[in-house]
Amino acid sequence: MSQQSVKEAIQQTAAAVEADASAGMVKYRATTQWEEDVRCTANVRNFETMTIDEPAAFGGGDAAMSPADVVLVALGTCQEIMYAALASAMDIQLDECKVEVTADLDLKGLMGLDDDVPPGLLAMDYHVHLKSPASDEELKKLIKSLEDHFNVEITKEKMSAAIKEFNIGRKLLTEIEDLRSKKEVKVTGTEVFAATVAGTVMPRGEYTKELTKWVKTLKKRKKSLSTGKHKLMVTGSISDEIGLFEIIEDSDKAIIVSENLCLACYPTTKSLYLLWNTDVGWLFGKVGG
Repeated sequence: MSQQSVKEAIQQTAAAVEADASAGMVKYRATTQWEEDVRCTANVRNFETMTIDEPAAFGGGDAAMSPADVVLVALGTCQEIMYAALASAMDIQLDECKVEVTADLDLKGLMGLDDDVPPGLLAMDYHVHLKSPASDEELKKLIKSLEDHFNVEITKEKMSAAIKEFNIGRKLLTEIEDLRSKKEVKVTGTEVFAATVAGTVMPRGEYTKELTKWVKTLKKRKKSLSTGKHKLMVTGSISDEIGLFEIIEDSDKAIIVSENLCLACYPTTKSLYLLWNTDVGWLFGKVGG
């Protein structure tokens, strides 16, 4: 499919949604199945079954991509698709778009060997490479179209302010994890997971304000909620189903003290910082110490 074909397809879809708003509602579905060891399979629509595995160090056969690999692939290709779609709509020739995504994982956290290390990804870094005969001015317009489309202006100052705000939330989530690591736990997994998921949908400023107040309240709690209960960690593929936590903890026999459900909103003591190319305004997000 050429860029012209992409443009025509997008225009047709936009016209259909404009004529009937219900046509714009899309639901994605995937079904996954554990097979053996740490090998799983995934099915989406009528595509061939996809195998998910882990390297030998994780007990797998290294027969296919790991869940972490798939997450990086999704992030990279999502950026490429947006660049391709918008470039086509703007009649900007795009010869190549390549995204390099890397992430760091500390096995001490994943295996529970160090309470100070989060079980999820600690750092993520991405670089976008575009090849185009278009001028720098046209590429700036491409970036500007992304800003306008998502109603956000990408500037160094605003990115720095957003990162500062985001780091406050990361620190607060880390303080909550510290409370969960105590012998006597005074906050349920349901509460913490609900607060974590809220951070993916609430405006960041409002979320930080409410989270700050909640952490202060948690630190004043006296009653232990873990006495006589099993302490559990919930892990698996991407999920924001708070009901799962409620079912487990409503039994009054267990309390969830940790989870790793691939939501990319894990707490960490590491802070984000920003790299900025002043010529065009390319953004490079990175997590550092």
